[in-house]
Amino acid sequence: MGSGATTTPHSATPRLGAESGDIHRRTRRLTIVATITAHLIGAVVVVVLLLFVLPVPREFEGWTAASAAVVRRNLIAAMVYIR
Repeated sequence: MGSGATTTPHSATPRLGAESGDIHRRTRRLTIVATITAHLIGAVVVVVLLLFVLPVPREFEGWTAASAAVVRRNLIAAMVYIR
């Protein structure tokens, strides 16, 4: 058993003292930071691919009212989808 571990009379498994709460909080905080960082990196990769890798369709070569309407409709659909 570790330095802060104790056993209860009815259980043979060790239980940690106050240090387990510190470990839990630290692990949760690091997990949150890692998850947010991974999502941000993924979003940057998607934007880079959209802007620099995918070709632009012929309809969007010159901005017209029709192409602006399509972009606006797609942005609204994306916002509804995300919510």
